[in-house]
Amino acid sequence: MRSWEINGTSGDLLLTSPSADGNLQSTELTLSGGNGTATEVSPLTVPTYPYADLAAVRAGPARNVAAVYAALAEDLAKDTHEVPDFAHALRLHRLIADIEAAARR
Repeated sequence: MRSWEINGTSGDLLLTSPSADGNLQSTELTLSGGNGTATEVSPLTVPTYPYADLAAVRAGPARNVAAVYAALAEDLAKDTHEVPDFAHALRLHRLIADIEAAARR
């Protein structure tokens, strides 16, 4: 089991995955949160997919990938930019390459 704890000034979040390989993106997550004053976090409701047709897709990696493609398809159809696109990925890859180059110097 893997987890990712995020601590903020207004509270804490804990994302937990049953994944043994650390790949949080490809599994169903359990979300918990607290207001920062308690030592324990309480379960929170994970937002549902906004795409009704994805409810039929089995939970897990397949549904996660399907949701990403559905969101990207909606952006392309509506000419919006609500989700990261390939240009965003290119900028991130260039940033990482610049950081790696700077670290070697």
